[in-house]
Amino acid sequence: MKSKQLIQHALRHYNNSVYAWAQSAGEYATWISWGQGAYFILNVKLNSAIDEMIPGGEKEANLLFELGMQPIVTDWFFQLDRHGNRSQEENEAATEIVRRNIQGFLFGYELEENINLYGCFHIQYSESLRHLFNGAKDTMSLLYCEFIEHRWMECCTGKQIIDWQNINFPCLDYNEFVNARLPAMTKLWVNLMNPYNTAALYQTINRAFKSAVNFREKAFELVRNLDKGSWYRFNYEEE
Repeated sequence: MKSKQLIQHALRHYNNSVYAWAQSAGEYATWISWGQGAYFILNVKLNSAIDEMIPGGEKEANLLFELGMQPIVTDWFFQLDRHGNRSQEENEAATEIVRRNIQGFLFGYELEENINLYGCFHIQYSESLRHLFNGAKDTMSLLYCEFIEHRWMECCTGKQIIDWQNINFPCLDYNEFVNARLPAMTKLWVNLMNPYNTAALYQTINRAFKSAVNFREKAFELVRNLDKGSWYRFNYEEE
């Protein structure tokens, strides 16, 4: 099965799980829109992926799909919380629940290591979004995208490239990240040293979030007045 077919299969599997679980039209529309955002990132990224960044099977595709959902969910909660009174601790607790549900939809069980790692990614990206929102110089977005690039290769190869436990999140020092790279994996992570790819990924993530927001609005309008049995025909993917 080709890589994009694997990603489409992951999206359908995720959407089917959300459909079975969702209790309201709003809940259903929101969750499938997050999946649409992840699909957008993966679909664009696979257009120029090197061999080590192409999923070899359903397991790797599901891991990539989980990774792709992380920035979408983080940005979603950031946009909600910047107008509300929820504390950072409450935000992190809420997104952890989301991450656990995502794993249930994709894998049928929880991977605690991923829960913790993407909690750290959430902290990193949230801090980057706060910098941008407050008009401060953003020095974190591209570093965050480096995290995504390296984790992407880990998902596809099954090999650890970064010693994530040696990074303090939010990470403000690029050298701290460089020092966390495992020397034995040099041949893998040296392929990721391309500033153009990192900048392109940042733009892709922004476009994916906008796609998710638009998809949610459209999906909700389609299903809001229908019984649940009719939602499923709107459970589709777009390029």
